[in-house]
Amino acid sequence: MNEDKHMTCVALSVVLRTTRQFDDLLYLDYIKDGEREVVVPVFQNGHGNPINVHMDSCWALIKDVIRGLNGGEL
Repeated sequence: MNEDKHMTCVALSVVLRTTRQFDDLLYLDYIKDGEREVVVPVFQNGHGNPINVHMDSCWALIKDVIRGLNGGEL
């Protein structure tokens, strides 16, 4: 199976927006630039901190993004 990290971010952002905690999330921006892979959460009031997802599977990306948004806790 060929995993698509961009589509995983699109789907995850839809799910996260259904919660009270992340109802101000606009989208998760997946950025791949050479060896660098990050997800940048974009909120109504601006950007959040980049979350490193280099070498992640899509499942690991989901866990890392949730951990990154939740102050290091899953």
